[in-house]
Amino acid sequence: MLKTIEIIEMPKQKWIVTSAWPYVNATPHLGNIIGSVLSGDVFARYLRMNKDTEVLYVSGSDMHGTPIAVDAIKKGISSEELSSSLHEVIVRIFSDWDLQYDNYTQTHNPTHIKFIQDFYLEVQKNGYIVEDEIESYYCPEDDFFLPDRFIEGTCPHCGEPGARGDQCDNPSCGRVLEADELQNPHCKICIIKGKHTTPIRKKTKHWYLDFPQLEDQLRDFIQNNQYINQNAKTLVLNSIKEGLPRRAITRDLKWGIPAPFKGAENKTIYVWFEAVLGYISAVKEWAEIKEQPELFDYYWKDAETKSVYFIGKDNIIFHWIIFPGLILAYNKGKSPKEQLTMPYNVSSTEFLMYENDKFSKSRGVGIWADEALELLPADYWRYALIRNRPEGRDVSFIWSEFENSINELNDKIGNFIHRTFTFIYNKFDAKIPPKGDLDEFDKEILKVIQNASGEIGDLFQNYRLKEAVSKIVDVATKGNVYLNTKKPWSLIKTDKDKAGQVFNICAQLSKTLGILIAPICPTAFESIMNIVKISKPLQNISWEDASDFELKTGTVIEQPIPVFKKFKLMDMLNDFKELRESKGIPFEIPDSVARPASKEPQQDKKKKVSSDLDIISYKFFQKFKFRTARITEIEKVVNNKKTEEKLPLFKFILSVGRGKPKMEYFVNSSKPLQEYQSYIGKDVVYLTNLETSRDSAKVFKDQKHVVLHTKNNAQSIILIIVDKTVRLGSIIR
Repeated sequence: MLKTIEIIEMPKQKWIVTSAWPYVNATPHLGNIIGSVLSGDVFARYLRMNKDTEVLYVSGSDMHGTPIAVDAIKKGISSEELSSSLHEVIVRIFSDWDLQYDNYTQTHNPTHIKFIQDFYLEVQKNGYIVEDEIESYYCPEDDFFLPDRFIEGTCPHCGEPGARGDQCDNPSCGRVLEADELQNPHCKICIIKGKHTTPIRKKTKHWYLDFPQLEDQLRDFIQNNQYINQNAKTLVLNSIKEGLPRRAITRDLKWGIPAPFKGAENKTIYVWFEAVLGYISAVKEWAEIKEQPELFDYYWKDAETKSVYFIGKDNIIFHWIIFPGLILAYNKGKSPKEQLTMPYNVSSTEFLMYENDKFSKSRGVGIWADEALELLPADYWRYALIRNRPEGRDVSFIWSEFENSINELNDKIGNFIHRTFTFIYNKFDAKIPPKGDLDEFDKEILKVIQNASGEIGDLFQNYRLKEAVSKIVDVATKGNVYLNTKKPWSLIKTDKDKAGQVFNICAQLSKTLGILIAPICPTAFESIMNIVKISKPLQNISWEDASDFELKTGTVIEQPIPVFKKFKLMDMLNDFKELRESKGIPFEIPDSVARPASKEPQQDKKKKVSSDLDIISYKFFQKFKFRTARITEIEKVVNNKKTEEKLPLFKFILSVGRGKPKMEYFVNSSKPLQEYQSYIGKDVVYLTNLETSRDSAKVFKDQKHVVLHTKNNAQSIILIIVDKTVRLGSIIR
């Protein structure tokens, strides 16, 4: 008698992946990108490709706090208006970086505000909030208690004026300060208004989270967490052993979430104590947007849900003490089904430096996220940053190492894939050829394919993203060795079937590489899958398919195009220099970058345009550096010694940007001077990098900068005018 076997479907593992909330007052730089948001995105993309997981990736912009309030006063607009506009900038940048959030929100939204207020009322009811009175600086002019950053004075350590109440900004000092340490303190708001007011000390009441009550619970939580990094565990346990202080959760600041406590009018929740809870409210908002509010409990009130936080190392204490402490305080007295799940793990990175220096917007040190994408597409930056992710120590972004990473991506991965599919397209009628009898080398490569998803998946699963990339490169390297050893381009002359078998195996490996790099280079992944025309939707391609899915014999492929391309580092640096200078920011090519020889390479000489009818490549066109300039004066040269031509000579004086020397440009024309007066104030386009030579001197009078123009039959100069007002020195692309 046959027995009925009941098949029980195992529940999927639920994950909440989060990244630290960027503060809106600053455009993210590469260190911010790799430190949290990109690492979280790569991890979430990997998890989504696993069949047995349900994944949410959430974060948002931190909208509140003193810096925004100060900047808003300077600009004469509301804090909400300023932070909202800056939030939109970050949203656009993150979209351009292919960061795939399920909900990227911001802290000034109704769901977050209500959640924070309800949360702290619950914590207060549970007995973890106490009140205390302290003395704080108060501005009598503005009738306002001053947060530390609203107070400026002279640093007591270095004597630098303009030090803030929390830190001296002098690069040679940088001391962390208390506001009452400042000499000659004054109100920053009044300074912005053109006044000089000395603040006074005045008593004010604040609300505190009573962390000493939570020490034992936090110690047990940390000690029993088997996933926490040992260094982080030691740091956190030592902090608990030393004794946790009460921490103020309110501020005398108008911009923020109003504190819900009785008697706390005109106070807001301290930004750190509300932004960190945004990980929870972002899921709540996501569920509301989907019109399935029950999904909030499905994720956050299930003890089996794994929540992971991608942060920089400077936020470890907040995520292993403050955040779990808040959840413990909230959960008190609740049934297991009503409790918020505790953090599963925190993945922290060390710091990313720039050419062995700290990122600094004021000094122009570093690369900002929006600038990076003007130089190369997102996939290249994503790969290079994960390839050099600062997982165990501080790492410096070095331009030459960046070049090596991109060349590795192109040469070892991109080139292997392109060679494989191009040969199949050209020699096998664009169809995947069949396999035959396998030799040991063939079996070895198929074994590499079989093991790849498991081995590399384990690295992703354990947050070893840098090592995962290294392992992917190893897989590609083995493929290149196999292809170069087998030499199918020669083998096809004597045994097409054997050559076809080599390309079948290389095609399988190319498919594997395409899936393996999907979390890191999503655009390249789509390109590779489109070449082989996998029938299932891209979102249904699983991580296991990297090893298990086989391209069938006879599969028709699309004509391949290169997945990646090389670039010339000096060309990129020169473009970056122009980009920075167009913003009025100085940029010097780092000493670590080797300069090419000044002599023109022979191969470049062959590419010179010899006539107006020559077709030039886009790459060659990019060598022409065009900018805008504004005509400020025009005068006729009386003693014309610059040319033997009979036409009158005119001198155009052009402004190319504030703080830069004006430029003179000479042209011969039959027009009288007065007919050129209408050009004054107009913007024109000029070529900045014309070589001064004997040939150019005949046409351009030894001028390095050439304004674009034409002539009519009467030999009158006609300038090409920019039809809209743009910033002087703007790059023409």
